Amino acid sequence: MENREKKLGPVPVMRNPVVQRALHETRRVVNAICAKWGAPEEIRVELARDLKLNAKRKDELDKEQLKAGKERDEARKFYVEHGRTPSGDDILKYRLWKECGGKCPYTGKTISDGLLLGDTGEVHIEHIIPFSRCWDDGFNNKTLCFADENRTKNNLTPREAYGHDEQRWGQIMQNIKHFPNAKKNRFLMQELSTDLPERYLNDTRYMSREARDYLHQICPKVHATKGGLTAKLRFFWGLNGILREGEENPQNKKNRDDHRHHAIDAAVIALTTHGALNRLSRASAVDGHVRPVDFPSPWRNFRDDVAGKVKTMIVSHRPSRKISGALHEETRYGSTETKGIFTTRKMIAGLSTGMVENIRDAVIKEAVSNAIARHGDAKKAAEAGIAIRSGNGNAIPVKKVRVLDKMSEGSFHRFDDNAAAPYGSNHHVEIFESPDGKKWEGRFVTTMEAARRARIAKIDIIDRTPGPDKTGWKFVMSLAANETVRIVNDSGEKVYRVKKMSGPNNKIEFQASFSGVQDPTEPGLILRASPNSLKNQGCKKYSITVLGEERPAHD
Repeated sequence: MENREKKLGPVPVMRNPVVQRALHETRRVVNAICAKWGAPEEIRVELARDLKLNAKRKDELDKEQLKAGKERDEARKFYVEHGRTPSGDDILKYRLWKECGGKCPYTGKTISDGLLLGDTGEVHIEHIIPFSRCWDDGFNNKTLCFADENRTKNNLTPREAYGHDEQRWGQIMQNIKHFPNAKKNRFLMQELSTDLPERYLNDTRYMSREARDYLHQICPKVHATKGGLTAKLRFFWGLNGILREGEENPQNKKNRDDHRHHAIDAAVIALTTHGALNRLSRASAVDGHVRPVDFPSPWRNFRDDVAGKVKTMIVSHRPSRKISGALHEETRYGSTETKGIFTTRKMIAGLSTGMVENIRDAVIKEAVSNAIARHGDAKKAAEAGIAIRSGNGNAIPVKKVRVLDKMSEGSFHRFDDNAAAPYGSNHHVEIFESPDGKKWEGRFVTTMEAARRARIAKIDIIDRTPGPDKTGWKFVMSLAANETVRIVNDSGEKVYRVKKMSGPNNKIEFQASFSGVQDPTEPGLILRASPNSLKNQGCKKYSITVLGEERPAHD
C-alpha cells in the first residue's frame, strides 16, 4: 500500500468562500472517521446540487415547490373525480399534460383526457434530453408525448431529431413557446456529449475537482457521483419510504424535511459502482425506461438494515455560539415623559388592532379607526387612502402614524440622544436550580450582553454565578441555538435541538433533532418550554459529535 496521510491537512485557500466552507466541513467529518476507523481504502462523493444557490434562487425554488404541490393536489382531484386512485406516474402525467396544454409538443396533436386516463400505453412520459446522456430525471427534463413519437425520437435530443426539418422545427418551437425557460432550453440544446459515463466519473466542476484533489491526501481512490444516479438507486432499493411511513405512495419521493435523508443517500452513494452506472446507462438508452428488477438490493434485508440504523440515528448540529447578528433592532424609538413608554412610526397597512388603540394623536387615531371600520382591515384602508383636515380645511394624507409602545427595563439599548432600540435576539439562556432542588429558572442573555462580556469585559460569555437575589442557587446548564437535549414527555423520550429563545415569555423553542421543517404541524416536532418545565421533563444536555456520537455535556 502506498504511503499516505492518516488525516486531512489544512484546507487550501480558495477564492470561492462556498467551496472553502464545504472543504472545512469535509475535513471535520473525514478526520473524525480516520481517527476512529483509520484512513479509507476508497471514497465516493456526491456534492450537494444546491450548494451554490443564493437567497434569491432558494426563494424561487420554494415558490416552484409550492406550485408543484398545488398541481399534485389538482391531479389527485382530477383522477378521484374519474373514479381512480392515482399513482405517482399518473400525477406526473397530469402535470405534464396541463403544462403542454393537452398537446404533444413534437406533433402538435391533441392528447385527450381519455388518453391520459387510459392504460393503453399510447402516451409516454418522455425525457427531452435522453436520461442515459444527462442523468437528469427532473421535471424540467420531462414532457408528455405520443408513444410512437417517443420511439421515433429514440435516444436523440429534440434538436438532433427534428432540427434538420426547418418547418417541423418551427412548429415545435411554436408548440413549446409557453414552456418555462428551463424546459425550453433543453429543446434548444445544440450539443451534448455522448461520452457521459466517463465524463461523469471524472467530473470537472470546480467544487468536485477540489474535493477529490483534497481527499487524495488520505485515499488513492476517490470517485464523484451525481444525484441522478443516486435518486434512481434509492428508489429501486425502496429507501424513499423509510422516512415517509404512513403517507400515500411513500416511495415516490424522498423526505427532504428529515435531515436523516443525507444518511440514506450516503448508504446509496457508498454502494454506487462503475458497473451500476454503465448498466443504468445501457438500459435507459434502449427505450428511456429502466426496470427496478435490473438493479436488485445490494444484499438480503438491505432496506431493513438501513431503516434500523436511520431510525436510531442522532443528527449532529453545530451549536451557534458565535456572537453575530444585530445587537439591537434598527428601528429607533423616541422617548416620552412616561418611563418605559416610547414612540415609533408605523405604516398604516401594517397596523394591528392593538397598535391602532395606541396611536398617539387622537385625531389621527379616530380617522384611522373609522377607515378600518369602513374597509375591513388596515391594509385595505391604507390602499383606499386616509386623510385628515387641516385648520384651513385642506386634506392631509396620512400614510404613517406615531404609535406608543411599552418596553421593560433591560430590554432595550439607550442612545446618547435618549432614543432607544429593542435588543436583538437572545444569544443563550443560563439555567439555575433552587436550593431545595425543586425549581429551575432561566436568565436570558441578549446578543448585546454576550458581546459586552466577550469584547469589553473580556470574560466568559457564560456567567455561572447566580444573581444577588439567588443565594444558594446552583448553575445547571446553558443553552444556545442548535445545542442538543434529551427530553421525556407524553410522546416518549426524544432528542431536540434549541431553535430559538424568547426572553419576554420565558420560553425556549426546541425542534426535533432530525427535523428540518420550517413550519411543522406534526405533534412532537416542536416543543416550547420554560426552564422549569424542562426540569419536570428530565431535560439533559448532550454534545453530538460529527459522527453522531452522543456525549453528556458538562457545563
